[in-house]
Amino acid sequence: MLREMLRQPGARNPDARFNALLQTLVTKYAYRALSTDDLQHEVEAVMTPGMDLEGGRSMEWFFEEWVRGTGIPHYRVEFTAHHTEKGYVLRGKLFQTGVPRSFVASVPLYASGAGHSALLGTVVAAGEETSFHFVAPNLPRKIVIDPQMTLLCTSE
Repeated sequence: MLREMLRQPGARNPDARFNALLQTLVTKYAYRALSTDDLQHEVEAVMTPGMDLEGGRSMEWFFEEWVRGTGIPHYRVEFTAHHTEKGYVLRGKLFQTGVPRSFVASVPLYASGAGHSALLGTVVAAGEETSFHFVAPNLPRKIVIDPQMTLLCTSE
C-alpha cells in the first residue's frame, strides 16, 4: 500500500520514491531494530501531498488505521449520471463500513463500460459515507472500487 501511495505514474521510474525509502531503511537501520515509529518518521520524510489526508505532514492516520488497527473497510458505491455538454456528470456516495468512524482512506474509483475501465479519481473516504463528483467523457456502466487492488478492503 505504501508503494502505491508513493508511486509517480508516468515517471521514467514510477517507483523511485519507494525504492529510495527502502534504501534509506536498509542503510540507516542496517544494524539496529526498526520500530513502527521509526518507519512512520521515514515515511513522513518522503510523503507526497496526496498522502497528507489530515494535514500537518503526518502519516499518523495511516499507521493508526493500517498498522496498529485491525479493521478492514468494506466499500459500496451509489451514483447517478447526467449528460451535459462537457460529458457525464457523476454524483454519488461512497459508503464505508467495518471500521471506526474515524477511519480515513484514499479510495480510487474507476468508470467501467464498453470493455474497459478508466480512473475517475480518488475519494478520501471519511466516516460512513462520503459524497463525490466526477465528470466522465462516456456514460459508465458502473463505478468500480479499486480494481487494481491497491487497498486492503472488500467491496461490492
